Amino acid sequence: MLKKTITKPVLRNLNDNCGGGFILFTLDEHGLPTMDSNFDTNPEALALQLYVQNWAKAMEAASIEQMAQNIIGYTDLEDEGENGGNNEEI
Repeated sequence: MLKKTITKPVLRNLNDNCGGGFILFTLDEHGLPTMDSNFDTNPEALALQLYVQNWAKAMEAASIEQMAQNIIGYTDLEDEGENGGNNEEI
């Protein structure tokens, strides 16, 4: 597998073109998550940290919702099979 890294010039360019800082998540050559970040001030660092926390919570909630929908859908399919396609109780 080719070695994939974010080079210093790319990080410098990213920093020059964003206002206050950045957090960049990538996967390394082994498929492991890595993170690069830079912040101009502590308040900007805290703001991005809070944003990442909220984003992670939202993604978790969306995953849980999708899993629940899949389970409900699977249960509905089982019910249809047991009742011959009729969802009414026999």
